[in-house]
Amino acid sequence: MRRPPPGTLAALALIASFAPRIAEAAEEEWSAQFLVGGALNLPTPLTIRQAGQPELRFTAHYATRPFTPPIYWGFLVGRRSGGTEWTVELLHQKLYLVNPPAEVQDFSISHGFNLLTVSRGWQVADGLWARAGLAGVLAHPESVVRGLKLDQDRGLFGTGLHLSGIGVDATLEKRFPLAGNLYFALDGKVTAAWAVVPVEEGDASVPSISAHALAGLGLGPAD
Repeated sequence: MRRPPPGTLAALALIASFAPRIAEAAEEEWSAQFLVGGALNLPTPLTIRQAGQPELRFTAHYATRPFTPPIYWGFLVGRRSGGTEWTVELLHQKLYLVNPPAEVQDFSISHGFNLLTVSRGWQVADGLWARAGLAGVLAHPESVVRGLKLDQDRGLFGTGLHLSGIGVDATLEKRFPLAGNLYFALDGKVTAAWAVVPVEEGDASVPSISAHALAGLGLGPAD
């Protein structure tokens, strides 16, 4: 009986060790979603600091105005393996201060209190997923404080966007199959974040706690 070439058994053992990973990779499935909706923002403390002026501290009330351009939206890409998944989501949250003091003529983060979130998801029932994640805040503030308007040419590459803070996200999502790989997604979400954004000649500390409802279409496995 011929003996196998040297190293054959070692090669077979190496292949066998990778077989479970190859099978797992074959089971991986990708998905993408685009959602719209709105948010309810809890009152939170807002602190505004300007050079040579006393601090402004008060409880801020925010509106979302989800369908006032630019609209509120969410986009997600996920990779599923079995009953778990990893997702990357960009949520275009918006904050409009509705109870400004006399010193604040305008304060909003309407071109995005954007939450870029990496989440881990678990399938808890057929078509029902729970996710929890860690977010970075990419904010585009607009403000006029004591008559000083924030320069919109500041920020990343002169876009007015600022890497401003961190947050957390918890989501419960129901997926309803439509046709082929198309499905309808309905999300309930809670986010908590803290950011420091510029105002002219100063900055503002902006914590945010919000409950969100979103709905839209997804492409990928729906179960």
